[in-house]
Amino acid sequence: MELLDETNVSPDEAYFSTEEAVSLDTDNSLPEQVVYESLKRNSHHLSLEVQLKLMMAPNLRQQYETYIGQKAKAANHISLVPHTFTH
Repeated sequence: MELLDETNVSPDEAYFSTEEAVSLDTDNSLPEQVVYESLKRNSHHLSLEVQLKLMMAPNLRQQYETYIGQKAKAANHISLVPHTFTH
């Protein structure tokens, strides 16, 4: 309590945005929770579901990559070949 009394912060400065609260909260969170929160903020809910499935089942991700690579090669889509994929 003494430390709180010694601060020179006005009530207006004491409030912070939700994003700042999330960044402060991530210091005490599990790494999985941090990744989830980041994906949740940046993804559509259906995309989030697929991303989480692929993170938890790497073999499923490899199946998708193989399928996409085969279709890309057949259609001459050079940018979709597996060696250009990023994880």
